[in-house]
Amino acid sequence: IRSWRVAWYMALTSRGSVAFKPEFTANNLRLHQNRLVKSQETDAPYPGGPKNKRTVIQAPPGSSLPDMVVGDITFDDWIERVEALLTPDEMRIAATWYDRVYGEFLNRVDGDEEKASRLMGGWLAAQQNESPSNALNNVLFMWEQLSRGVSPEDVVGKGLPSANRAALPILSGDEVTGGVGQKISDFIDSAEGRDARSIMGSDPGGGQPFTVDIHTARDTGLVDPQFLNRLKSIGYDVPDGLNIDVGGGGIKGTKYENRSLFGQQLTDHLNSINWQGRSDWKPREVQAIGWVGMTDKIGGLSIGGNVEKAFSINTRRISLEAAPGEGSPADIRFGERFRALPEEKQREISFQVTQRAIEKVNQSVGINLGNVVHATGGWEFFTNPSSVQQAIASRDSAIVAAKRLGFLLQQTEVWVNSAKGLTKNPKGLALDFVEVGSVNLRDNDRLADFWKRILDADDSGLIKGYRPFEDIDGNVGIRVLIDRGGKGARAAADAIDAKLDDILTDLDYDVEFDLSEAVIDKVGNNWKENPDGKGYQASGNNKGRGSASAQGGPDLDSDRQKLEDFTDGLISEAERGGGEAERGGGQ
Repeated sequence: IRSWRVAWYMALTSRGSVAFKPEFTANNLRLHQNRLVKSQETDAPYPGGPKNKRTVIQAPPGSSLPDMVVGDITFDDWIERVEALLTPDEMRIAATWYDRVYGEFLNRVDGDEEKASRLMGGWLAAQQNESPSNALNNVLFMWEQLSRGVSPEDVVGKGLPSANRAALPILSGDEVTGGVGQKISDFIDSAEGRDARSIMGSDPGGGQPFTVDIHTARDTGLVDPQFLNRLKSIGYDVPDGLNIDVGGGGIKGTKYENRSLFGQQLTDHLNSINWQGRSDWKPREVQAIGWVGMTDKIGGLSIGGNVEKAFSINTRRISLEAAPGEGSPADIRFGERFRALPEEKQREISFQVTQRAIEKVNQSVGINLGNVVHATGGWEFFTNPSSVQQAIASRDSAIVAAKRLGFLLQQTEVWVNSAKGLTKNPKGLALDFVEVGSVNLRDNDRLADFWKRILDADDSGLIKGYRPFEDIDGNVGIRVLIDRGGKGARAAADAIDAKLDDILTDLDYDVEFDLSEAVIDKVGNNWKENPDGKGYQASGNNKGRGSASAQGGPDLDSDRQKLEDFTDGLISEAERGGGEAERGGGQ
């Protein structure tokens, strides 16, 4: 029996468990089991239960809302409310919430389970009074430092100190010494799909994770002032004199364990009655169902947030090309020769050069998530080989990367952009045209035809250029950026949207359109005025870390010279009529 238990324990803790001090988890387990034994021996309830007796709060007359039962609720109370709030299909989808979160992280890191676990755990731990997207930005900022070799004790955080203290050891794989309590630990265990609790040393006697945040507290009968005010505001007849279970300090200690235990026992009951045709429910699935019912149907913010939206906002697109900026040393050395090459040769050289620069910069900045799209970009009716690094990165690091790339590739200007939901006063707009099920927009002739249709439909003159684009599913397309806000910019975007059916009528492939707000950062250098590239020092809204050359010192200057030599070698090979240009020049 002992060997089986050890093997079971090792299987559970082989991936993803939060690394607490053993003495800490042993004490948690001892206290929990002592309370369970005492409760069984004395027939007394586990401490920390609801302060109110079972109380039925009548639903608004004539509404489709169910009565709300608070206090010492029964399993049947929970079932009746959930079945009134959610359809079976909604329950089925809600039950997969944790699986979908982990799946999204796994997808973004190309199936690397360890990397997915650390990033997801850090993201969950960092959501302390922070939006999901900002929490991910803060986690990426620390991850990038670790990735470029900064020791954990020297990593600088951007979020709340408590959130950084919770997330950093999870990202680095170190032992957690503070900042992670019952809720965050169970949250991470649930998202990992673990059937034991890290905070209890992953011992079976500690039960399975059932995360008790404020919404699950309400779902299991606890009362807080905001919840009562919400019920009153939507017409519930809330009686006077209800005791408050939850104040401003959150759900902790025995109060947390009591409701977690209720969730585990509720799960056992649901399995015993084959609820919704299933007898294999997990506590994390039951918790997610109740949580969705309370947040989506009764009201309130879901603190877990939307992971897909968080990744979308934190995907920074850095637009590049190999053609050097006017007046730069590279332009003087071989600019005319490059532009004189056949378009196919220009593309080959551009993609090789930009890829090499991106790999060099990623290593130094610590960006190791995302991909690169090599295709065609355009400005009005002129096209050129373009590369877009679609980096899953913090905003700060993306701007640093853009500065270094601009310096290495001797660009006049580099744009960093990301998209988010529209607000009332957007400062910029992103118009995404995504081809679904085919790749016609990677063919230069068909792309040129499509782009002409877009320009012809724009009466405002605000639409100037496009960049290659690829979504998470691998669908190709183009992104049009309008780097200004106001009514005129929105009107131009809406006009394109209104004419889209006509634009696409004659196409024999499917294109979807999406309008979002664009966050745009520009970095650049006037090479005629600053042949040493110092213009990058002042650009980027001070989000970087000094000039590109200052960031890398002599090494970055050397890298720029090597890249220039590499490009010159490729051009020379192409001029001699060779095949694919030799990969020379060194690094």
